[in-house]
Amino acid sequence: MLLSRLDHRVTGKVLGHNIYDESGRTLLRRGVTLTPRYIARLRKQGYLSVYVLDELVPDLLPDETIDTETRGRAIGAMRQLGDQVSNGHPVDMVRINGVIDQIVDDLKGRPEGIVTLSSMKTVDDYTFEHSVNVCILTAFLWWNMHGNGCDLLELARGALMHDIGKLGVPLEILLKPGKLTEEEYVEVQRHAEVGYNVLRDILPDSASPLVAKEHHERIDGSGYPEGRDEISISMYGRMGAVADVYDAITSDRVYRNKMRPHEAMSVLERMAGTELDAEVTQVLIQGVAHYPVGSRLLLDTGEIAVVVEQDPGSSRRPRVRIVTDAEGVVLRPANQREISLSQWTERKIVDVLEDYPEHVRSQIGDD
Repeated sequence: MLLSRLDHRVTGKVLGHNIYDESGRTLLRRGVTLTPRYIARLRKQGYLSVYVLDELVPDLLPDETIDTETRGRAIGAMRQLGDQVSNGHPVDMVRINGVIDQIVDDLKGRPEGIVTLSSMKTVDDYTFEHSVNVCILTAFLWWNMHGNGCDLLELARGALMHDIGKLGVPLEILLKPGKLTEEEYVEVQRHAEVGYNVLRDILPDSASPLVAKEHHERIDGSGYPEGRDEISISMYGRMGAVADVYDAITSDRVYRNKMRPHEAMSVLERMAGTELDAEVTQVLIQGVAHYPVGSRLLLDTGEIAVVVEQDPGSSRRPRVRIVTDAEGVVLRPANQREISLSQWTERKIVDVLEDYPEHVRSQIGDD
């Protein structure tokens, strides 16, 4: 199963995962053949990508850190939060806390301890998807570095609402495809301080607002809004910053395409110890899947492999199923074999393929 862009190329393919709306209701069920009508309906709902069954590995299931239904409810809660804050209404913290509890429960239920994040929404939903992903990542970081406790929930709460200050930034600036003017950039920067003040009003006796205030601070003092240095940035802010950067560069934006996870890790490695906390960054690099389940990998042998499982000991070297031989001939299921790249270290990953090459697809079509 692979997360594929929702365009004409998925017409006729089989939906691999239920799709839910923000109330947790099912829009389309797994197993449905995607028709132009379904594709148009999903695009109208704001979907950019969907999971489809991989023809060579049809039994493969998606590997999400949190349940798709949980994600839908979290996005719905964030939409409601935005409406309540914008209109000056009381915030429904019961719903927010319930979503956070479910996210943390889903996170704790992952035995292999490797995080995988995938977004099916468009850039128009970036703020909501981004908020959910930053919540997942910061909770994962705290859980791995400090364990359970009240601080975990406090951090997750702040991370889920860390970008609430963007509600006051005009959409034409947030969605501007070109470079921001100096005045526009200053306007965007204000969201950290504005969000901090909003959260202090909602959660006056909590440390959660620190995530909003400090997630753009950098340990070398180059960040905003206050240009704090390594000593004065809280652990909440450090974790929020690492999570924010990773999810931002792996998400589609109006002004650039997303990086793939393994590409984003190189960016984080360059920032570690200069702009981002080195220890926190390494925990994320080691704990987030570089190659999510369903990724199609070209190996240096010429073989094509599909990622079927993460290796708890190595986020860089997953378990894969070999689906073509070195000459590109498709292997029948009985001839496919699974190997752990962490054990077969002589095999190197050359590239991550968006789809099977044409010579492979032609063989699939002949089956």
